[in-house]
Amino acid sequence: MLPGAACIEAGVSCRLLQMRRLLFCLALLLTMGIFSARAEVRVSIECERVNYLLYAPVVVRVIIQNNTEVDLSLSSQGESWLSFMVTRGDGFAVHTDQKLDMEPVVIKAGATKSTTLNLTPHYSFREQGNYKVRAVVDIPGQGQILSGNLQFNVVKGQTVLSRTRPLEGSERTYTLIRFSPDNTSTQLYLRVDDTKENLVYSTLELGPITSTVVPPQFAFDKDGSLHVLHTIGQGSYRYNRISPTGVLENQSNYEAVPEMPPRLTSAGDGAIMVAGGQVLNQENRRDRLSEAKFPVANAQGKTPAANAPANGPVKPQ
Repeated sequence: MLPGAACIEAGVSCRLLQMRRLLFCLALLLTMGIFSARAEVRVSIECERVNYLLYAPVVVRVIIQNNTEVDLSLSSQGESWLSFMVTRGDGFAVHTDQKLDMEPVVIKAGATKSTTLNLTPHYSFREQGNYKVRAVVDIPGQGQILSGNLQFNVVKGQTVLSRTRPLEGSERTYTLIRFSPDNTSTQLYLRVDDTKENLVYSTLELGPITSTVVPPQFAFDKDGSLHVLHTIGQGSYRYNRISPTGVLENQSNYEAVPEMPPRLTSAGDGAIMVAGGQVLNQENRRDRLSEAKFPVANAQGKTPAANAPANGPVKPQ
């Protein structure tokens, strides 16, 4: 080979080497930038308790911290920008019943935003046991950022009593359940379900219950509304009126007076009233958003409509 040709070949090799080094550096800088941005956006997940009653709302709070110097815009493009990875204690993934549809959100530079969601209508928590959940935030152009694991337990509770009644050509079963979310308290819940349609319409927390000797009083009026009266403390009682479809309509506290503890009784014409005792407060109410109860699908895959109202009678799609 001629000396001039060798010099040309060496020059070309040198330029190729320089170009490769430049491309490597650019790729490294780009990767470092992405990882830096991802590291400056933090996602965490939390809940108020560890134990939940089967079919009751599992409410979690997702917190997103934008520690970057630019605003963060999150929007759904085919798939929701927020999703969850849910697994059972044995590691198997939990089936998704209903996909999330999150509204777009902008998180200002240096700001933190959070959102609260009920996971029960979206994921198949149909068996008691241990579960793990991670929040997944999809950041445009940067991929996904995952929170740490949040663990919780789903428990069946103890059935106190149950009644089945005809409604709208089908049947509804109303079940009172005792459930202890921790070692210091026991709550009374009402579950409304349709066993023929394999649907749970509502699981309502009615309040604390203290007596294991005096059972709750339980009566239906002529319109099909359910009336429940139970003890919440020494000489104290809680009254709830629930619609046939599982909506909490009225809630009052009563105090026993000498020789006249409150009790459910007929008011004539099929109406039900509380007799005896002294009412402490009375409230016609709807569930607050943080307490919203949703009909959920059962293990056989019945799925309620995506735009279902919080407590309405919802048929599977």
